[in-house]
Amino acid sequence: MPPSPLAPLALDDANFVALRAAGQIYVDKTAYIQRMLAARIRYAFLARPRRFGKSLLVSTLRALYARQNDDLFQGLAIQKSGCLSQVAPRPTLTLDFSNFALNHPESIEDRLREAVGEQCAVLNLPAPAPDISPGAALFATAVRLGQAHGQPVVVLIDEYDALITHMLSKDPPFSAEGQAYVMDHLRAFYATLKKLGQQNLLAFTFITGITRVEGAGLFSALNNLVDLSREPEYAAICGFTEAETRIFEAHLAAIARAHPPLSAAELRRDLRHYYNGYQFTTRDEQVYNPVSYARAPLMANAGACARHARRSVSAAVDRSRVALLPVPLYAPARAGPERCTGQYVSGKFAGQVRSA
Repeated sequence: MPPSPLAPLALDDANFVALRAAGQIYVDKTAYIQRMLAARIRYAFLARPRRFGKSLLVSTLRALYARQNDDLFQGLAIQKSGCLSQVAPRPTLTLDFSNFALNHPESIEDRLREAVGEQCAVLNLPAPAPDISPGAALFATAVRLGQAHGQPVVVLIDEYDALITHMLSKDPPFSAEGQAYVMDHLRAFYATLKKLGQQNLLAFTFITGITRVEGAGLFSALNNLVDLSREPEYAAICGFTEAETRIFEAHLAAIARAHPPLSAAELRRDLRHYYNGYQFTTRDEQVYNPVSYARAPLMANAGACARHARRSVSAAVDRSRVALLPVPLYAPARAGPERCTGQYVSGKFAGQVRSA
């Protein structure tokens, strides 16, 4: 399903099915999914910055296991390799915490139960009882779903740390006791995944977030959790590589024709300067922020493109120093006119941002 010469740009659409059905541009990441499945990983974790394609990756996995329309994968790496036909459909629970907030520590149980309850409504399953723990609600729902389909389930968790980042941003902050209360309940909730696996009720789980919360033991029960965040072979599982941006060539050429003497080569140069700076592993491979890159072709001229880029670069550097601290080597390797150096050690930034 190759895009038309000027296929629509999917700026904020993280729904794989809708994106592909509408013929929007999709940068194919299914080869990484194929690699992950071939490795027979049961518990996988991925940390990437906000708006970097994590939710679209989760949506792609959900569509893969739903297998309601294989035409959506036509022409993608997983289909061309023959792997698509080898992936068995699986009942899938998808928990998205991106829009959940904590007003006080005691609300953590309600928020977790709500997330499970939303999936029960989508899957036409009984809502979890209000008097059971969130972990028990997740376990019971997974059991019912698996029994209905006669096979183990897949659990996809998007933005697992959204509740934590919201808690840490509260003003005034939660007390130390309140924070511990939240973390204890999250730890118990995610421990349910191990229980499901031990009883052969779980086929696969994939967890995303913007950070890996070190030292809190949040995933201590999942002693075989595979962290893909810093694995070189998954360096470009999210974001756009230089080669992948060629799918936007027609859009850049159209902008250049509409704004002479601007050339497509100049646009590519500016985009490379301002956006191609994230490096997540020891492999020397930078990737573009996908949302920023996809929005840039909508700028009316090179000047507007550059101004938009400078604002995005500044925000990216700020986030890399604040929100992304727990993850080593987790910063823009080259962010436009600024460079980020050093590493993140024990949750603290051990480097500096300097002018180029």
